[in-house]
Amino acid sequence: MSKIIPFKAVRPTRDKAYLVSSRPSYSYKKKHLESKLEGNPYTFLHVINPEFREDDSTEPNTVERFEKVRDKYDEFKTLGYFTQDEVPAIYIYRQITPRILILELLRPLQSTII
Repeated sequence: MSKIIPFKAVRPTRDKAYLVSSRPSYSYKKKHLESKLEGNPYTFLHVINPEFREDDSTEPNTVERFEKVRDKYDEFKTLGYFTQDEVPAIYIYRQITPRILILELLRPLQSTII
């Protein structure tokens, strides 16, 4: 039997949600990515590209890089760009395209669906 455990989501505040959301960083051309990073301090691209405008960059997929990502994520929370829900809940992700409807049940990493 499946066990689904509610959790407290961390997400952008309502007033910044449209500024935080972004496409995957690999889908941007370099100049467009730089423009997004320079022009929008709230974009999640800053979290996944924490070394933007730094001289000493780390290698991809290293502990050092992941620590910088985590530090930037924590900074966004501290600055109030993200908020955590007060009550645990079950979340449904819905994406509609012209050809397909995707519904996914989001769950915390520590839970297990069997």
